[in-house]
Amino acid sequence: MGARLPIAFLAGFASVITPCVLPLVPGYLSALSSVEAGRLGQQGTARRVAVASIPFILGFTAVFVMLGAGAAAIGRASPCIRTPTMCRAICPRACMRATISWPT
Repeated sequence: MGARLPIAFLAGFASVITPCVLPLVPGYLSALSSVEAGRLGQQGTARRVAVASIPFILGFTAVFVMLGAGAAAIGRASPCIRTPTMCRAICPRACMRATISWPT
């Protein structure tokens, strides 16, 4: 587990600095902190952006930790998911059913 955390951090960081995501960061930070995108480099705005980002990051982290814990609990509780044959039979059907029933 100890070696996986830095790898996961680097993978997440690499996904943020990709050319398709990086141009969105200034607009995202300005929307999150109510600072105009043109003022993001000025003195005194860094603290406002950092303070406004902390609750969002904590909430985002909590949601994904709960989703991961829920998926792990379902995996532990259901012995049929542990067998590859059942997983190949159940997972695609569940994804198709969720896609078809998604409200439009």
